[in-house]
Amino acid sequence: MTLTSEYTQDIEGFEGLYSISNSGSVKSIVKGIILSPIKHSHGYLKVVLYKKGKRHNVYVHRLIAAAFLTPVPGCNFINHKDGNPANNSIENLEWVTHQQNIQHAYHTLNCNRVRKVTDEIRSAIIELNNRCKTTSVAIGNVFDLSSTTVSRVIKHSKI
Repeated sequence: MTLTSEYTQDIEGFEGLYSISNSGSVKSIVKGIILSPIKHSHGYLKVVLYKKGKRHNVYVHRLIAAAFLTPVPGCNFINHKDGNPANNSIENLEWVTHQQNIQHAYHTLNCNRVRKVTDEIRSAIIELNNRCKTTSVAIGNVFDLSSTTVSRVIKHSKI
């Protein structure tokens, strides 16, 4: 068993207010407490930081990458190598381009989010919305589509 020591660094833009550890703990320096991350709907961990009375929602993996990973020119996205958005260990994170991030999701994780809505599905969505007046989330669950896609279909049907 290898023991890795934990070390911290001030969060850029929040120096003297918050620090991030290499294990992903975010600490309020002023209050002396570790913040509890919130799980985003896609599984990413977020924390809320405050500065001058303004609230900032930030992803923990972005804080870790900014603090502990060497930036790569042209790479503005953080990839979770194992596909687990809650695994924010330094060894699991890497800077990538948008294209590399999409390719990783598609090839490595078998994730194909790109899906065309056929005319048949479009008609069914509109009919379901008109008859039931349910939420876009509920309709999306029926057709395995995001609520955003469903909302766009409904919006464009009224034009």
